[in-house]
Amino acid sequence: MRNSRCIAAFLRVIGCSALVFAFCVPAMAQSSGAVAIVGAQLIDGNGGPPLHNSVVIIQGKKITAVGQEGQIAVPAGAKVIDAHGMTVMPGLIDMHVHLMILGAGDYYKWFPWLEKEHKAPEVMRISAKQLLMAGVTTARDVCGPTKESVELRDAINEGKEVGSRLFVTGAFVARSCWMLSDYYCTKVDSPEQAASVSKERIAAGVDWVKGWAGLQPADTKAIAEVAHAAGKKVVAHGTSDSEILGDIAAPVDSMEHVGNGSTGTLSPELISKIAESHIWIVPTIMQGWIYKLTEDFPERLDNQQVKKDLPPDIYKMAHESDLNFQRLQYYYPDIQQRIRVIPDSMRTMMSSGLAGRMLIGTDSGTPLNWNVNSTATEVQLFVKFGMAPLAAISAATRLPAQALGKGDDFGTVDPGKFADVIVVDGNPLDDMGVLQNVVHVFKEGVQYK
Repeated sequence: MRNSRCIAAFLRVIGCSALVFAFCVPAMAQSSGAVAIVGAQLIDGNGGPPLHNSVVIIQGKKITAVGQEGQIAVPAGAKVIDAHGMTVMPGLIDMHVHLMILGAGDYYKWFPWLEKEHKAPEVMRISAKQLLMAGVTTARDVCGPTKESVELRDAINEGKEVGSRLFVTGAFVARSCWMLSDYYCTKVDSPEQAASVSKERIAAGVDWVKGWAGLQPADTKAIAEVAHAAGKKVVAHGTSDSEILGDIAAPVDSMEHVGNGSTGTLSPELISKIAESHIWIVPTIMQGWIYKLTEDFPERLDNQQVKKDLPPDIYKMAHESDLNFQRLQYYYPDIQQRIRVIPDSMRTMMSSGLAGRMLIGTDSGTPLNWNVNSTATEVQLFVKFGMAPLAAISAATRLPAQALGKGDDFGTVDPGKFADVIVVDGNPLDDMGVLQNVVHVFKEGVQYK
């Protein structure tokens, strides 16, 4: 008996400590039976008022019932999670992440090192776990080495790796690949080449095709024709009037960085054209605003969770240059102008009929932009610049699911959908900052936190 007790205690100890990664993820082995999340305020993502004293029942991968205490029965033997004083809501969806970067500032060192040391798979796994633990149950990774991106997505779907559910683009298709090698970006010189590379990406298994720097309207149109014919979608930058007009003409399915300051304040004529196009908009305002946040509070550079999550060599390489972020090549010379433009640009889009098509996407992983808090902060900024809190939550849940073509599967807390559910400590309708206080995370019914 004594030996049995010792063995059991030993097994309990090593259950978490054996994990190489810094996160303890007890739910890798699925529990049997139902789960009942009881007592929380429910924000279901549909945009309506919250339901107080809620009960959410999870059985297997799905949500099976939603109601209020006293009106809905908790199944016998269910695991009960006491969420009184908290908020239960859909898992967040980030439509613009870069799993391969981790906040690295000096791209001229980071990308060659990543490729030379074969670190991309490890870095991408870490990023996917960080996002999940921050309550991001689904993410669209809009650039990465193609083979590794597809492999990680599939490994997560098969339960072999822990991370957000991924939709991936693989490497960029672009006229200019800047300092990026073929590992991250394929340079094309004609619409025919753009179409050919897009076919290669689709054959490799990507979910979306990503058009990047310098593409001509004819290139983007060729990419869109190939992708749409194959049942895939296209994401492209909208950082200038000419890019936006080319994207609309193609048409693409999602435009990135629109209104984040790089385009200035959009003209009424251009906003009207965007509205008529029905293209989803991902402003990624964190891409510029992150510098203001860091200037205001430089101590954020020493994020303890980031340091805990990363192996020492990766942490050193990713962040050693960030302490001098004002000198980074990626630190835009016009950053102060962009910071001044962002509030007015966002308010203009929101008040011009585009609010219902604006999605949360953070450029997470770009310099200073940690996975551990980027998505929650982007939602905060949507509210700061004029979006109603319930609408901002929908922009981070229901609407991205629709843009991904998965609105029937996840994005809201409704019976029959996947149990992608998070519990946060506090009331986001009063203070969206509580989205950084994620207490519980479920993805497809498995509890990861």
